[in-house]
Amino acid sequence: MKPFPERFAPMLAGTAGRPFDSANHLFEIKWDGIRCLALVNPAGKLTLQSRNFTDITAKFPELAGLPNSCQAGTIFDGELVVLNSESKPDFALIQRRLRANSPRTIKLYSRQYPATYMVFDLLYRHNQELCHLPLYQRKELLSASLEEKPAWVISRFVDGFGQAYATIVFGQGFEGVMAKDKNSPYLPGKRSEFWLKIKNRQELVATIVGFTAAERASRVDALLLAKEAADGQLTYIGRVGTGYSEREATALLQLLVQYLIAKPALTVPPTAEKTWWVKPVVRCRIQYLEFTKDGLLRHPTYRGLVRDG
Repeated sequence: MKPFPERFAPMLAGTAGRPFDSANHLFEIKWDGIRCLALVNPAGKLTLQSRNFTDITAKFPELAGLPNSCQAGTIFDGELVVLNSESKPDFALIQRRLRANSPRTIKLYSRQYPATYMVFDLLYRHNQELCHLPLYQRKELLSASLEEKPAWVISRFVDGFGQAYATIVFGQGFEGVMAKDKNSPYLPGKRSEFWLKIKNRQELVATIVGFTAAERASRVDALLLAKEAADGQLTYIGRVGTGYSEREATALLQLLVQYLIAKPALTVPPTAEKTWWVKPVVRCRIQYLEFTKDGLLRHPTYRGLVRDG
C-alpha cells in the first residue's frame, strides 16, 4: 500500500465551447471559488491544500470539524466558496478570505463570510487511492463517505442532460457547468478532456472611450470601455485586453487615432498608464462573466466591432 500523501496534485479540466447532451457525461455546477483538496491523514489531521499546493488550513477554521464527518485516510477534491444571500458564490469574498493573514481577521471573516466546501470527488478512502476507479464509482463512494454539514456539502449532478441543465444553471447566474466523463479516472496534476468546463458568458455592446498602446504605440494593448444608458449617459465599465489578434490590435489603433481627444468623455478612475482618449463613437461587442460590485466587467473578451447601419 502506498503511504498516505502529504499533498496531492489536482486534476485540471479542458474547455468546451457550448453545452451538450451526452449519455457518457455527468454535469454539475462550476463553482466560482478556490480549488481545494482536503486531506485527512491516518491520524485524523486535516490539511486544506490549494491548487498550487499552498496550505490554507488556518484561513478556514470553520472547516476544522471535517475529519469528524469522514474516516481517517481520506482525500476530497472540491471548491471553497462564500455564498451570498441568494446562495450564489461571491468570488470577491472568497478572495478576501484567502488574503486574510492575521488570526483576528481570519476569525472575524469566518463569522462574517463563512466558507462552504463544495465536495465533488473522492480520491482516497481508508488510506487507499481511488484515482483508477471510474468517476461514477468515486461519486457513489463519496456519498457514502461524507456526512454533510453546513460548512461542507456534496456537489450534486445530473446525468446526460447537459443542455437543459446548463440553461437552468446559466439562468440562475452561476459561472458555468462542468461536464465530466462518468467512466474517467482521476489524473493527478494533468489537464484532461475527460473534464470540460463550459462557462456562462454574457454579451453586451460597449463604447470605446480610450486605449493603451503596446510596442512603441504600434497596436492597441487594452481598450477602455463604457456602457451607454438610454439617455445617452456613459458609465465606465473597465477595460478589455484579450480577444483580438495582433492584426486586429493594429487595425484598432489605426481606427481609434482618428478620434483622439484631450481628456476622457466621462469620469474614469485614475491610472498610471499612458492612456489615449477618444470620442465615444466606436462600439464593440464584449463577452463577460458578470459585473463586479464596483460595476466593472469581470473576465471580458473582445468579440469585434459593431458596424452601425
